[in-house]
Amino acid sequence: PWRGHVLRLFSQSFIVPNQYPLVRKRAAAALVAARDPSVGFIFRKAARSADALIRTLACLGLGAIGDPDGIGDLGALLQDRESDVQLASAMALGVIATEAALDAMLQAFTSDSEPVRKAIAEAFAALPDQGHPTLYDAVHSDDMLMRRAAVMGIRRIRANWARSEIYRTFLRDEEWYVRSAAETAFYETHLGQAARVVESYPLPENTQWLNEWAARRGEAMEPGDQALQLLILALRDNEPQIRALAAATLGQLRLLDTLNVLYQSLLDGHDQVRSASFEALADVQMRLGRPLPAPAR
Repeated sequence: PWRGHVLRLFSQSFIVPNQYPLVRKRAAAALVAARDPSVGFIFRKAARSADALIRTLACLGLGAIGDPDGIGDLGALLQDRESDVQLASAMALGVIATEAALDAMLQAFTSDSEPVRKAIAEAFAALPDQGHPTLYDAVHSDDMLMRRAAVMGIRRIRANWARSEIYRTFLRDEEWYVRSAAETAFYETHLGQAARVVESYPLPENTQWLNEWAARRGEAMEPGDQALQLLILALRDNEPQIRALAAATLGQLRLLDTLNVLYQSLLDGHDQVRSASFEALADVQMRLGRPLPAPAR
C-alpha cells in the first residue's frame, strides 16, 4: 500500500500547477527510478499537459522507461510548438527504437525542422542496424537539410565508412551549408577535439553580466566583499531577469552566508526569480551535504 501512496505523491509533485521546475524534474526522475508499471500511464497523461516543461519531462520519461505505448504521443509531440518538447520526443523515440518508433522518426527526419532532424540523426547514429543505413542514404539525398542533418549523425559513428562520407561531403557537396557542417565534423573526427578543462564558476567581480549591470548604475566593481554585496543588491533590481541572474549566480558560488537572501527571494512576485532562487538553494545544499538550516528570523 505504501508504494502506491508514494507514487501518487511523486505524480502529484510532477504535474501539479505552480510547481518549482527543479521539483518537477526530481519527481520525474523518481517516477522513472520506481520502475512501476503505472508510470507509463502517468507520463502519457503528462505528455498532453498545457505546461511545456511537463511535456518535455514526460517525453524524456517515456524514453527512459522505454514505453512502446507512448509512441503515439511522442510522434505527435514532434510537431509541438515548443522546440524543447520536439527534441525530447525525438530523443525518446530513438531510445524506444521499435519499428513504430523508427517509422515516426523517419517521417519526421524527412520533413520536420532542422533541430528535430539533427536530434533524430544523432539518435540514428546509436542504432547500427536501422539507423546507420538511413544516415548513409540521407547524406546522399537531394534534400540539403537532410544531408546536413545526416552529417550531424554520421560524425558520431566511429567507422571507416562514416569518416569517408564526412570527407567526401566536406570536399564535394555542392552546398556550402552542408560542406561547413562536414568540415566541422571532419576536424572533430580526424584531429580530435581539444581537451575541455572544467573550470570553476567566476567570482562575482569576474562575472560579465554583473560588471555590465554595475557599469549601467555607475558603480565601481571592486574584488572581494564589495562585488558580493553588489551581487546581493542585484537581487532587488527592478528587472526580474536581473534578479533571476543574481539568484542563479549566488547558487553557483554556493556561499552558505547568502542563504537568507535566497530564502527571501522565494517570495518574489515573478516565477522566474522564485525558480532561480529555489535552484540556487539546491546548489548550496549540494555543497553542504545535509538539509539546509531554517531561515533566520
